[in-house]
Parts: sequence; C-alpha cells; structure tokens
Amino acid sequence: MVCRLLLRLCCLWACCAALPAWGQYYDWGRSPAGIRWMQVEGPRGKIVYPDYFSGGAAQVLSVMEGITPTMTYGFSYKPLKVPAVLHTQNFNANGIVMWAPKRMELELIPDLAPYAQPWFKQLVAHESRHTVQYGNLYRSFMKPLGWFIGQQSGLISQALIPVWLLEGDAVQAETQMASFGRALQPSFTIGYRAYMAEGTKRYVPDKWFCGSYKDYIPDHYQLGYQMTAWSRERYGDDIWDRVARYSSKYPYTILTTHWALGKYYKTSPTKMLWHTFGDLKAFWDSLPPRSNSASLIPTPTTSYTVYTAPIALNDTTILALKRDLDRPSRIVKVDPRSAGEKKLFYTGWVGTAPVMRDSTLYWSEYRSSIFWDQRVNARAVSYDLRNGRKRLLRDRENALYPTPLPDGRVASVGYDYTGRYSIDFGGGRSFEVPDTLSVHGLAYDDLTGTMAFITLGDAGMSICRIDTCSGRIAPITQPGYTSIYNLRAGAGKLTFNSIASGYDEVHVYDLARGEEFRVTTSRYGSVSPSAPVPGSDKLYMTTYTLGGYRLSHQRMDGDSMQRIAYSRLPENIVNPPRRKWDVVNLDTVRLARTIDSTHRVKRYRKGLHLFNPHSWAPWSFNPSKIADENKLDIGFGATVMSQNLLTSTEAYLSYGYSGKGHRVRGSFGYYGLAPKFDFAVDYGGGKQLIYGEKVPEALPVSLSNHFQFTVDVSLPMTLASGYHIRTLTPFAQFYYLNALLYKQQSTSYEKGVTRGVAGLSFIDNVRMGTRDFLPRWGYAVKFTTVGAPFRSDFGTIYSLYGRVYTPGVARHHSLTLRGNVQYQPVDRYNFYYKELYPRGADYDVVATRYAAFSADYQLPLCYPDGGINSIVYFNRIRLNLYYDFARFIGISSGSATHSGRATTLWSYGGIVTFDMRLVRMPKNDTSLGVYVYKPSDRNGVVTGVNLSLPL
Repeated sequence: MVCRLLLRLCCLWACCAALPAWGQYYDWGRSPAGIRWMQVEGPRGKIVYPDYFSGGAAQVLSVMEGITPTMTYGFSYKPLKVPAVLHTQNFNANGIVMWAPKRMELELIPDLAPYAQPWFKQLVAHESRHTVQYGNLYRSFMKPLGWFIGQQSGLISQALIPVWLLEGDAVQAETQMASFGRALQPSFTIGYRAYMAEGTKRYVPDKWFCGSYKDYIPDHYQLGYQMTAWSRERYGDDIWDRVARYSSKYPYTILTTHWALGKYYKTSPTKMLWHTFGDLKAFWDSLPPRSNSASLIPTPTTSYTVYTAPIALNDTTILALKRDLDRPSRIVKVDPRSAGEKKLFYTGWVGTAPVMRDSTLYWSEYRSSIFWDQRVNARAVSYDLRNGRKRLLRDRENALYPTPLPDGRVASVGYDYTGRYSIDFGGGRSFEVPDTLSVHGLAYDDLTGTMAFITLGDAGMSICRIDTCSGRIAPITQPGYTSIYNLRAGAGKLTFNSIASGYDEVHVYDLARGEEFRVTTSRYGSVSPSAPVPGSDKLYMTTYTLGGYRLSHQRMDGDSMQRIAYSRLPENIVNPPRRKWDVVNLDTVRLARTIDSTHRVKRYRKGLHLFNPHSWAPWSFNPSKIADENKLDIGFGATVMSQNLLTSTEAYLSYGYSGKGHRVRGSFGYYGLAPKFDFAVDYGGGKQLIYGEKVPEALPVSLSNHFQFTVDVSLPMTLASGYHIRTLTPFAQFYYLNALLYKQQSTSYEKGVTRGVAGLSFIDNVRMGTRDFLPRWGYAVKFTTVGAPFRSDFGTIYSLYGRVYTPGVARHHSLTLRGNVQYQPVDRYNFYYKELYPRGADYDVVATRYAAFSADYQLPLCYPDGGINSIVYFNRIRLNLYYDFARFIGISSGSATHSGRATTLWSYGGIVTFDMRLVRMPKNDTSLGVYVYKPSDRNGVVTGVNLSLPL
C-alpha cells in the first residue's frame, strides 16, 4: 500500500511538473493573418470574433446569456471568467477551455453529424460547463497559489481532477439543456451495450479509463457521462461539488478525487465504475430481447471495423468506405455472395460519405490550407472507377455532400465563412438557405426530380426539398428533436437513419405517398443505408456488432416495414431514467442574429494584444526546454510567461542567479504571419567561451559575461493533406555567440562567433492507422547549408539528408532507412554539424567529407493492456533494432590542417519502448524507452532511458 501511494505521488507530481511547459505552448493554431477581429463583452468575458461573423457572435452571445442563470447547477460557485475566441474557417468542429493562458476557443462550423440541436447550442453549453468546473476548482488553496505562479495554479487544479469527470459532467450538462441531447442518442451507448451483452473478456478498470490499441473502448466522454450521471442518482447532485471543494482545499494530497470519494461516500473511482456498469447491464438486460432483421455480410476483418456508405454497383459488387484499427480510411469492393473484399484506394480525411453516378464516386474531404492551422476546408473529390483517376473538383470551395445530377452537373452544399449555407447546382447557379438553418445531407432522386436535404434549426431536424429552378424550399417532414442523418435518394424514395424508435434504424420515405417507414429492427443499431435502386427492393446498410459496424442487407417488403407517425421527440428506450435538472432547455432559446445595442462592440487590435503575461514562477527556466543535454536547466530566480489570446505570439523572460553569476534569458515568437519568427537571447550565467588554443598571455584581463542570441525563420507549407500529407519548409537561422577565437597570425583573440543555417525540407507521408506508430510509406529530403556569415575563416557545410519509411514483414512493422552526405571545405575553423551520426559514438568529430547510413526496424511486441491499477497502464510495448554506419575524412580539431585519414564508425543496438498512460490520462501516450547502443569507438555499451511526455 505504501509503495503504491509513493508511485502515485511520483507519477502525479511528474505530470504536474510538466504542466507549465504544456500550458505555455498548447494551442490550436492560428487563423489567417488577414482577419480583422472584433470584440463584444459577454456574460463571462469578452468574445473575440472575425468582423464578418457578427451574426455568429450574436448566436454565441445569446446562448451564453441563456444558460447563465442555471449553468452552475450542482456546483456552489460561479463560473470562471474567460475570454472566448471564435474560429470560423475550420471544418473540424470542436471546442476547448484551457488555462495558461485561460481562454475558450470555439470552432463554429457546425458538425456534419450532430444530434437534433444546433451546433452553437451544443458547443457553448459543453464548453461553458468547463468554466463552471474551473471556477469551483480555483478556490481555497489554489487561488492564493495563483499569486505566486499565475494561471499555472489553475492548470494544476485542473490536472488534479480526472479527465473523465470533467468531460462526463460537461456532457451531462449539455444533455440536460436539450430536449433529447447528446448522451441520450442511442449511438452514445452502443459500444457499452454490445460489450455487456456479448463481451466475454473482463477488462481491468484502467482499460475503460485509458483506452486500448487492441480492442475498441468507448472514449472518456461516454465513460465520464455514465459515471457522473450514475453517481448523482446514487449520492446526490452535489457529489462532484464536494469533490471539487476538497480538491481546491487539499491539492497537496494529489489523489484528491480518490480521497474525497473515500471520505464523503466510502467509495472510489474504481468501485464507482463497477457499480455504474453493473446497473447499466441490469437495465439493458431488462429490455425486451431484439435481433437483427438485416443479414450480415461476413467480410474479413482484423480488428474493430467500421463500414459506411455501401453503394450497390450490381448484384455481385458493392462499394463501401472502411476503416479499422490497422489501416486508415479506404474504399473497398465487396462481393456480397462470397464476402470477398478488395481494397480499391485509400482516402484522406473524409467529411461526407461517397455517392456514385456513371461509375464515378463523389465525396468530400477535409483539407488543410497551405499556411493556416485554423483554416481546414471541405473539398469535393471524385474517383473514376473506369480509369482509377482521382481528382479534386477545383470549382467548389467548401463543398459538402457532392451529388451528381443526370445532366452531368454536380450539386453540393456550400458553406460561407459568415455562417450561411447554400445549395450549389454548378454553372453559377446557387441558392442560399435561410440563416436560421444548417444543412446536414443532400440527395437527388431521378424518378421524381426531388433535391432533398436535411436541415437543423431551433425547431429541430427535418427533411426539406428545394426547387432546382427557383430555389424555393418546402418541407418534406416536420421538424422535431429526432436525429436524422445519412440521407440517400433513388427510385422515388429517400433512405436515412432515424432514432424515432429509440434505436438507430434505417428509415425510408416514399415521396409519392408522403409516408415514412422504419425498415430495420436491430439488436443495437443499423445505419448508413444505400440509395434505393429502381427495380430492386434490396437495401445495403451497416449493422452494429461487438466487432464494429458490419455490412448487411435487407429487403424493403411489407412484413419488415413499419409506418412511422410524426413525433416531436423520439422514444427513450436504451437510457436508464435520470433525474431532470432544473436548468434551461436550450431548445426554447431562439438564437439572435444581431448583437443588440446594449452590448458594446469594438475593434480587437492585434498589435495592442501581442503580450499577455499569464503565469510566472519563483525559479529560472526555459518553459519550452526545461532539460538541456539531459540535465535539468532550472535554477533560483523568476520567470514570466506570455501567450496572447490569438496564439500569434509566445514569449518568456527569466532571471536567475547561481554560483556563476546573474543570468537573464528570454524568447519571443511571432506566428501571426505565414513565416514564423523566433528570437531568443541568453546573457550571463558564466563567462564567454574560448575556442581554439588557450594562450594565457593573449587573453584579456577579464572575460565578459556569456552572451548569445538566435533568430529563426521558417515558412511551413502544407501542400497536400489527403491520403498523402506533404509539407515543404524553407528555414533559416542566425546564431551569435560572444566567444573568443584565437588568431595565430596576430597572436590575439577575436571576439564573436556567428553561424548561419539555411535549408529546405520536403516530407511526404501517408496517413497512419490507429495502431501504426510510423507511416507505412513515406519519404523526406532535406538540404542544409551551415556557414559563418561575415567571416571568411570558417568552413561551410553542404548537407543532403534523406529518409524513407517502408512496411516491414508483418502488420505494423516498419523499416526506416536514412542517409546523409556532407561536404565541408577545410578552413581555419570548421563546424561539427551532422544530420545523422552513429548512436552512442563520440560526436566530437569534424569532417570534410562525410557519409552516413542508418536502418531501423520497429515492431510492436505486445499490447499488455494492464499495469498498476490507477497508476500506470501499459498499452503497448515496441522494439526498435538499428544499425548505423558512418565514414568520413576527418579534420584536426586543433587547427585547419587536413588530417587526411578516412575513418569508419558504426553502431548497433536496440530500444524497448513502453507506451503507457499515467494516472488514467486518456488518449495520449507517455513513452519510456530503454536503449542499449554498441558503438565501435567505445568499449562496452551505452545504456540509458528516454522519456517522452504527451506535451
């Protein structure tokens, strides 16, 4: 027990020690430089938004004001006041609330597959609940601690509460603020329902908290909701308020959630997990048994697999989008008779699923912009099955749901960064959708000429049609809070998914009769129906099993189809009854489209907000480089850190004192333009260095303090982000050091050493699967030159480096080949710079001609999925075996005399890496590598440990 407690303390304090550096540089990237920003004061801080997005800012503001009176339900204290930044050009819909610096960031292009509540309401409710949590954690001991270390105090208080609790409570809050919210969707529990009905393996608790590379595990949002909802039913609505108060009072106990639950409720997170699962299983076992009406197609799988968007080519061939834990997303061809399968091609990051006409597939993919992290576009893509040609539809920017028409045109849903949707029919014909609606599907029926699409607004979800000539929009179904998605059309019918029955099922709408029918009955759920085909009553779809969503098929006949009457809400079948909170229902809040005159709107000037000192520390360190050459670079002193709200600047300033004297250092990075600039300076902490021969009589009477500064400039460009991810980066660096160089001719020392580095790198890697730790294919080329600007007595290095990734002999094995050739003319002084060098060998080598080669073979050894409960969880152990080789003609380091001797060095060895998750932190791995190197220039071996934190 004592050993376990000590291990927990060490792990947690190690995580907390790393948090300042993580918080300082944790960002979501930057929006384009040309955006003109505005600000308006919200109920809990200013809202910063692009000037063209005032309507969207008004919607966010109205949601914030709508939830303010009741958003603290279950907690004692008010929410933390934080500024909010609205990102409007990123299709990766998400949000975050973060400390150091404290801010809320919202990506406001609506999610393509939401439940029946507008995205702004879902997102703002969820992220605002985090401000309530942080406001209740930043109390008692933690608030005075903030006087000494700034906002890092809040970051530490956040780290003391498990992630599953933070996200689970936020999911519960947003669910309670909706008519039929996120956690009530049948898909939210489908993984747990299947496991508890069919799962035969009993997983250790940490596997449910941390995830797995071996098996599918629902994420911490799903787990957190089930545990927080169950615990409030069992122990009362104030359970997590008491835990938060305990954490803020006694953070030095580290295991605050564990101690608080034990003190107040005689339980623990592990016990709570088993009680939650036990009650869920009992509830689901009590439901009437169900079986699948659709017939499964037993295609080959190697891991948890998800098929989507089946398309029938003919009776013997269907196409589908497939992804699993072993490989990234790809289009496969399946024979439904034999279940044989063949990969056609890999895709990029798929936004909307494929449809087909005339042997050509159409879908959309998310593509990164060349320069800006916060500009992720949706691009329409086509693939001709006849010739294998894949291309972007370059006339469509931000195109969703590309839908081919009989006349050869391609319709699509357009999105404007102001927040407006449109239906684009090609040839310059486009009709805007009312700004009160978002669009989540598009399909065209040849038989009736119906262009149908799914809309979502304050009244919920519905299916509408648009006249292709006039643009007039008319309803097909009435709006309600029943989620519908995966719209397809054909043979006078619409097929889609609906949760009306309380399960995800396939529905069909007969356009001629104006009636809706449920086609499938599923044990867990069936989704992603194919389009109806004239002359056939067979539908393809995917049906959920313990191993994922599998391809299936079913006929549309009278015996299997059930007429569906309109209902504003779906049935609630699979969710245990939970007490309703006394909070606002956001479905009753109508989103404003303009900011009223009671709110003052003004410019947010980027130039006046470059600096935002948010944290400080009573010691001297570099937040981005705490360790220097495997030694901690921390001393007595003080450090101030800054990161502005738009993340366009990062800076720190540090003062320290040691036995070597005073030391001042700092850096400033500006990332608001396409080129990235970094400036760093370091003064003191020792005397200036002496290079070359040491001649006492020539040295100055007293040495100056050490001084150096560095300027880095780079221009990272993303050239492609489909299946292949290609980047091109020109870079340059200027470095100055006030070292003394001995000059033999004048028998004196000259002050100042400069170094200039310039180069160009190109990288092309394919996308990785979940279990991959390196891309299966890829290559990189880098050319670098290193010299001494303003000096003629230094050599200049010309270096060419290359790297190739190839698959190994088995799945997830990887062979990496690297090579480096360099040339440096002999001069009075020469550089040590080398891109590639045998591991463990003496690096203190200067070469005029240099060549090196390296081969690494990496493979996973096992997936343990176990460890020390609640302390460390090992999810993968991998091995890297390597061989390095270098041959060079050396230069005497003491003078400019060419030694002329060819030398060969080699090294071989291996690294065993333990990928693990500490203290039940989900998603990101901490990696501990133990290495053994055998270099040729040393007796014995070189051993050591590498630690990689998920910062």
